[in-house]
Amino acid sequence: MKKAIKTLLLILIVQTGFSQHAGIQFKEAKNWTQIQEIAKRENKYIFLDCYATWCGPCKMMDEQVYNQKEVGEVLNKQFISVKVQFDQTERDNDYVKNWYEDVKGLSEKYMVNAFPTLMFFTPEGNLVHRIIGFQGTEEFIKSVNYAIDPKRKQYYVLMEAYTKGQKDYTVVPDLIKTTREILRDRQLATQMAKDYKYNYLDHLPAEKILTKDNLELLRHYNQFLASKDMVFEIAVNDPGKIETVWPGWAKSVSEYIISREELNNKLMSKDSSYPQKKPKWSQFITNIQKKYPSVDAGKMVQEFKIFYYLGYHKDWKLWADAMDEKLKLITPNLSDPFETIFIPFNTDGAWRAFMGCNDYKVLKRSLDWIDVAIDISPDSFEYKSMYLDTKAAVLYKMGKVEEAIEMEEMAVTLAESKLKNAVDGYKDVLDQMRRREPIYLDERANWDEKSLARIKR
Repeated sequence: MKKAIKTLLLILIVQTGFSQHAGIQFKEAKNWTQIQEIAKRENKYIFLDCYATWCGPCKMMDEQVYNQKEVGEVLNKQFISVKVQFDQTERDNDYVKNWYEDVKGLSEKYMVNAFPTLMFFTPEGNLVHRIIGFQGTEEFIKSVNYAIDPKRKQYYVLMEAYTKGQKDYTVVPDLIKTTREILRDRQLATQMAKDYKYNYLDHLPAEKILTKDNLELLRHYNQFLASKDMVFEIAVNDPGKIETVWPGWAKSVSEYIISREELNNKLMSKDSSYPQKKPKWSQFITNIQKKYPSVDAGKMVQEFKIFYYLGYHKDWKLWADAMDEKLKLITPNLSDPFETIFIPFNTDGAWRAFMGCNDYKVLKRSLDWIDVAIDISPDSFEYKSMYLDTKAAVLYKMGKVEEAIEMEEMAVTLAESKLKNAVDGYKDVLDQMRRREPIYLDERANWDEKSLARIKR
């Protein structure tokens, strides 16, 4: 009997031991240098989990992914894994505090500003892959395998050759993408894109330019495109050639170039009387329509007016006039709610007014916009609680505190059944309203003295 009990205890101990190490075996080290030294000595990659104590998705990675046996099997043999806290709290122990200086350096070098940020390094310490946000087990394992693909290491070899003038332009789009998205060196990526466009792409025939990789690159760096380029001529005169490669690309890029050259550049040129409060928009429409008959010049000018009055003049009244003109031309459609309701009436309309404007009359006008979204959306619609929250925010900034509180309570109630991840945020806003404090400061909402005085009455 005693022998059986001992055997059972031994089995339990062994099982417990295995379960404790079923997932990722994270190392503790005094600093980043020590981790790099261990990785180099053992010839292992580094997996760095940059987390924050308040971060929900970070906790989800711990509870749902890192503890999985298959994840541990993939990482533990080839990686030195380390978790590093990137925020600071009063409860931080000595281990966390020892990392403060390294966290500052890592944040600056790799632009860590969202959590979780998951980074993968070669044994030599070169960054080869980056993930931001939660990933499920299967997706995370794919990311790990992507990081250890030998092609990722090859980036540094190819970049060294590129900087020495040994340029293989066929691989440059991939180098640019890695430089921009993984290393976050946008300045270098932009310089490389400029070189690729002017010294290589401009000398290719149309059939070689119109590839998915090239169009993606030009989408990111459209500042180097002009109406004299072959790709623009195709986009305007023969868009079908582009549509088969990337639907919608021809229209968006041609409108961007025309708007920049015919509106932005002319209004901003030294020869213009900029800043004009009210340019002769009808003349711009005529000129564009004459030059590019296939383009909806009226719609293009309408969109530019909104950008012009807010971006250049910071004139909220003229911006609101332009928004009124635009929204009158839009027919809200529940079959396409994001493009016809959420963005124009909420995000670009009433929510933008709340976030940046303190003019009472403009705020009042924006209520009409958000009311359109609210009235057309049934309670079963997932975005409706966001519309209610937007209206509450506008009412609050106008000084209509009780109405705002009532509206925010409705937003909370609806969110509890349709948008649960927004509930806590709405409740925080509700508490701030009841204390008559400015809301959404964490999202950089602009509050001047007049708006602050209105909520204190």
